[in-house]
Amino acid sequence: MGIKDSVKLKILQELMQNTNKERPTSIWKLRAAVYRDCEKEWNTLKNNSDKSSKKNMRDSQIKTVKKDVFELEEAGLIRIMDIDENGNIDNKKEVIYYNHPLSQEKLPFLIEHTFTMTATLKEKREIIDDLLRCAGAGNLKKYCCYLEHFSPEYRLEKDEDAEKEKENKYPQNPQVEEEKIIRRAESCCYVNLHENIYKIFEALSDSTGQFVRKISFKLVQYNDKGKVEYVNGGKVYKISPYFISSLNGKLWLVGNHEPYNNLSHYPIERMDNIKILEKGYRKISELEKRGVLTDKYCYTTEHQGGSYGDVEPIILRVQKTPNAYTVMYRTFDNEFYFLEGGTEEYDRVLVFRTAYFIANWAMMNSQDVIVETPAIQEMIRNKVKELAGLYSVKE
Repeated sequence: MGIKDSVKLKILQELMQNTNKERPTSIWKLRAAVYRDCEKEWNTLKNNSDKSSKKNMRDSQIKTVKKDVFELEEAGLIRIMDIDENGNIDNKKEVIYYNHPLSQEKLPFLIEHTFTMTATLKEKREIIDDLLRCAGAGNLKKYCCYLEHFSPEYRLEKDEDAEKEKENKYPQNPQVEEEKIIRRAESCCYVNLHENIYKIFEALSDSTGQFVRKISFKLVQYNDKGKVEYVNGGKVYKISPYFISSLNGKLWLVGNHEPYNNLSHYPIERMDNIKILEKGYRKISELEKRGVLTDKYCYTTEHQGGSYGDVEPIILRVQKTPNAYTVMYRTFDNEFYFLEGGTEEYDRVLVFRTAYFIANWAMMNSQDVIVETPAIQEMIRNKVKELAGLYSVKE
């Protein structure tokens, strides 16, 4: 890195950490921050000759900083709020701030959603720390203070007191009446989610952003010691990837598993040994010829929760309970249709989803919705019988 690039980097670092629209800085302060090591040496100089050299050096530094500030402003990385008609700025006037790409309003939203990701605590902490650096940690002091002192998940990865609190609540050998504890579960060796996504994106075309390479991977599961084991004895899945979908807080790769011609969901958090097949250029598939991939949004919503199977019309009875339409809108948004035949107790609505998803969803929300479609009712009855057998009372 040349000296000019080095100065620009230091300017950006200083601005990112210490400025915002309400608290800008000046050329003079930036020069002091960028050349602070030189400043310590100069403070020991006393004779006039040295002082003259010091002034000349300072003037040169100010010139360099000012030139770099204007170049950074032209690149859109920083803002200068007060430039005169000749394009100049006062060296001591505080008019410069970093153009933070993340606003203070959006930062907590992004961080709190990061906590819900299916990633390790370490991965989440790394992402959150990157977000804080992008937004400027000094810009939202009270929220950063909250994270450091009161946010359980954020503290857990680095705060010894938080780790002790967890250990006190869940000790190695808790005492439970009439039960003997054998051992506590080991920490789980999760796969690295963001490394998996980065690897998958290597299959993208540099020019179009479309998946053009086939990939292979193994699926993992975890044993009773939290160690990785491979599904089906280490079976290698070879697929043509099409897009990544976020369903129920998890990330899935949607693709066509050879030699079939049908889309499937694969949990990215359970992939391992991902490889780009150099000879595996993805050709136009039968799926694309049939137009199955025309509307990716419809595919992901209709196959809600990563469910499998064909999408079909399903009729529901929505009970007129206080919570019923909260359940409906949070599940389907406005993708349902009112039908004739409702009563004072319920409305009849039509949805387009997979039978597997609706059967499981309806069982979880049985107080608010009842399935009317006979085939789905049969699926639910069979599931209820299975559960009754598992939880039957033995005399």
